[in-house]
Amino acid sequence: MKKITPDKIYSKSEYINKETGEVVSAKRGRIIERKKATEKAKATTQAKQKSQLYSPPKESELTIYNFMQILENFVPSGAHTPYMRQQMESNRNYALGILQNAIDEMGIEKVASNIKNSERLSNLIDEILYSSDREKVKFSLVEFSTIIRGESLSIDENIALTEEQDEI
Repeated sequence: MKKITPDKIYSKSEYINKETGEVVSAKRGRIIERKKATEKAKATTQAKQKSQLYSPPKESELTIYNFMQILENFVPSGAHTPYMRQQMESNRNYALGILQNAIDEMGIEKVASNIKNSERLSNLIDEILYSSDREKVKFSLVEFSTIIRGESLSIDENIALTEEQDEI
């Protein structure tokens, strides 16, 4: 039994190529099979590398992300009354809702462009988040919505927005 080696077995065997039906020596068949396995492994490795390539976020995605972080990370200070903290959180959530609705309707690219082109937006955010004047907050939310959307609100939308703020 010790005299039987893989080389001796391969030298006396034949290999049939499944694709062509060609009959070759088993040693040659072994080379063909190894070559196929190597090519398959190489293709698999390349596919994995392509799927794992990092693609940096688009500028518009970063703009939206950073803007949302400003709103989401806002926490009213303990110096405010519980009622005022509730109002501030409600205003923040309302502004986030306006932003999310605009993204859903118009897409990230358009909303990000509107944010980047506005010089007044940071002042509006301060007014929405920190003002205790309800009328000022309402007007700021209307203007915020107009800037985010890139167009004026219809009269009905404007009325609905201010009425919703009255309920808060």
